Amino acid sequence: MKKISSKMIFGILTGIILGITMAAYAVSVPSEQVLYSNSATSETTVNGALTELLNLSQECKSRCPEGYTCTEKKLCKRASTSTLHTETCMTGSACHVQNNYKTYGHGDTITYGNISTTAGTLKAGDAFDCDVNGNGHYESDSERFYYVSTMNNGHMRADSNIAVLAYAKTSNTYRLSSGHISYNNYGNTSYGPQYALNELYNTTQWKNAPEIRSGHITDSSGNILKLNFSYSGYASRLLTYQEVSAGCSIPAQVVSYNSVGVMDSGGPLSYSCNFLLEDSNYSNSSNSVYYIWLESGVDGRNDSAFDIDTYSSNVSYDSVTSMNYARPAIEVPLSDIDY
Repeated sequence: MKKISSKMIFGILTGIILGITMAAYAVSVPSEQVLYSNSATSETTVNGALTELLNLSQECKSRCPEGYTCTEKKLCKRASTSTLHTETCMTGSACHVQNNYKTYGHGDTITYGNISTTAGTLKAGDAFDCDVNGNGHYESDSERFYYVSTMNNGHMRADSNIAVLAYAKTSNTYRLSSGHISYNNYGNTSYGPQYALNELYNTTQWKNAPEIRSGHITDSSGNILKLNFSYSGYASRLLTYQEVSAGCSIPAQVVSYNSVGVMDSGGPLSYSCNFLLEDSNYSNSSNSVYYIWLESGVDGRNDSAFDIDTYSSNVSYDSVTSMNYARPAIEVPLSDIDY
């Protein structure tokens, strides 16, 4: 019998399978009667051929067999311009972000995110589709994420090789539980965002996304509020103040207090970061998402954590027991992003 090299296995199998499919309409052929041969296997059934092909595919994940070109699929790839998310401004007057003032009139189309034209570079708002559910498809509607910055909480949990990407949807839309949640119900940031976990995707729901690393919960100055907060079993978390500040050009410290300790100034988001306002009250006055939790506590106030004020497009803060919303963020190695 003439030997067939392993390099031809894919073409042979494709021909066998297509041939069987076409012949099935005319005559039923038992699969055990269909044979093939290569240099490594004498004769086997179609089932055996497919098994060998699967094994070869799995081998390709760890090393590339001689004569083959193996391309590893990345978790995230750049979105296409035609799939950028849009919303219609449906507020009473106008939709705007404060820094680099940009106003959309009632009925105008708001576009979220951007497509970089420079390979190998990342900037806040770059739109990506990430196969977090592991079904093998990049789904622009349900798996759209935006690059914010590299991972940073101001203390130890910082890594310039890990990108942090924010999900396009808020918990009011996907609702893992009730949609709106408190940061925690203990009245103190020293417990971390325990209740907010109820609206964050876990590793079963987003099985293809890396598990979030446990680490310290900090305030806006990097002071530790909660040691080694556990994200075990979670594939997403809240954004930190430092990440939003780095990506969105808000002041390094937005909190200023008057004589009675009330915050009287906020940190405006830049226009380039309007993606943090998608799926919120920003574009539609009937949307109940006014505030979206951040992970970081407020420096000097152990009862408060930062949030995104979507109505005013500010970084603001609220009592940890307030009922706000979540926008999940994922941690992705730069090596697992096609950019």
